[in-house]
Amino acid sequence: MDSRCPPVTACLLFALTLFLACAIRTSDGTSEWDLTAICSHTVEKDLCVKFLRSDPRTDSSDPPLLSIVSIELSLKHAQGLLVTFTSFRENSTSAVLAKSYGQCVSNYLVIIDGLNKAYGFSNGKDYDNVIKATPPLSLDSSCENGLPQPSPTAAASKLMLIAISAVSSVAQYVKDAGP
Repeated sequence: MDSRCPPVTACLLFALTLFLACAIRTSDGTSEWDLTAICSHTVEKDLCVKFLRSDPRTDSSDPPLLSIVSIELSLKHAQGLLVTFTSFRENSTSAVLAKSYGQCVSNYLVIIDGLNKAYGFSNGKDYDNVIKATPPLSLDSSCENGLPQPSPTAAASKLMLIAISAVSSVAQYVKDAGP
């Protein structure tokens, strides 16, 4: 008998234990079911899931990290729209349109401020205040409603609505999940 290998039963027992440990181990990440449940409370479920999955951390995130991810994604999108509306305002040849874009700039500054506050609360695991700090959807929709239709920013604004509602939904999910 080879002295480097334990008896066959010991090898089988080790292999079985290893297999069961791997099979029983649950993922700490966010499942498809979790995202579907979270996003079912948003403006549009499928786009919300796609939005959250756009960050590679989503699949492996625990609920507190998912809150951070949702806020970071929303901040990035809001900051991009702020740049867009600022550029449109500065390059507009119509005073009325420049005023409308200026209102969008103001709204997005408020949205970004609220998301930054939500980020701080999320880092502190204070999900009640994440929900309270999340900007109202009306800020984004009032901006879009003041623009001529069809608006070149309509799709991006719709995604912003989904992003904002995702932040609140994720925070509520984390709060309900408990420690």
